[in-house]
Amino acid sequence: MAQAAFRQDMPPEGGYKALNFKRVPGQKYFTNRFLFTYFGAMSIISWIGYRAGFHRYRHMKLDNADRDVALTPFMLAERDRAYMKHLRRMHEEEKVVMKDVPNWKIGHHYNLPIYNTLPEDYHLDPSIEELFAHASEADIVWTWAFPMAHFNYFPRGKLL
Repeated sequence: MAQAAFRQDMPPEGGYKALNFKRVPGQKYFTNRFLFTYFGAMSIISWIGYRAGFHRYRHMKLDNADRDVALTPFMLAERDRAYMKHLRRMHEEEKVVMKDVPNWKIGHHYNLPIYNTLPEDYHLDPSIEELFAHASEADIVWTWAFPMAHFNYFPRGKLL
């Protein structure tokens, strides 16, 4: 077997093209004076818009605070009214549930007052358990906005 004669790779006739490695400066779109003026003007316009928005925001906060102050007595009265309606419903429910029990007085325990040291016309807020004694699980969850059964508050995971 005859081998072909070795041939060295050589540059082409006349040599390679010259490499372009000179710096190509970027094209200038805006002058320094224009950029400085533009950003200065935008800063002034933005500051004016910010101040106007801040005054609107402060005025809105003041209006909301005035509204809250004006409506607070009405909201408290409605809350107290709803609370008293709930106590009245509980009173009526106790009448219905305990109608067959002899010597039962509403708000007492077998004709004995629950609190002996309090005057007859004194109102003592009932506990949470008393407030929701006749409520369904759905009502309790809806009122408290979370299921109390998840926290093992009631025995055996039951709310009633």
